Amino acid sequence: MPLPLEDDQARAIRRIIEAAGFDVGQFTWKRDEEAQTLLHTPTGYRFSIYVPGRLRYYRMVYKPGAMAEGSSGGSIGAWEDVLRLVGVWLRNIKGAGQA
Repeated sequence: MPLPLEDDQARAIRRIIEAAGFDVGQFTWKRDEEAQTLLHTPTGYRFSIYVPGRLRYYRMVYKPGAMAEGSSGGSIGAWEDVLRLVGVWLRNIKGAGQA
C-alpha cells in the first residue's frame, strides 16, 4: 500500500486546483496498492502519484496529456515536479474541454 500524502502535500495540491479556477469539489482522491490518484469526476481524467520508496522520487502518470484528449503524460521527479505537473494536467483538462 502506498504511503498517504502528507496533509501539507494535499493542501498544496488543493491550492493549485483553486488557483487554476476549478471547484475542488470536482476532485476526489482514490487510493490503491500502487498509487494515489486525483480524479476529476466530471471528466474521469486522473493524475496518479506513485509515492516514493527508497529512491525518494515520485512517479506520475496523468491523462489527458499535452498532445490530445486521449493522450497520457508522465514523469519521474521530486515533490516540486509533482506540483508543477498537477498544474500542467489542470491546463490539459481545460484545453480538452475546449476541443
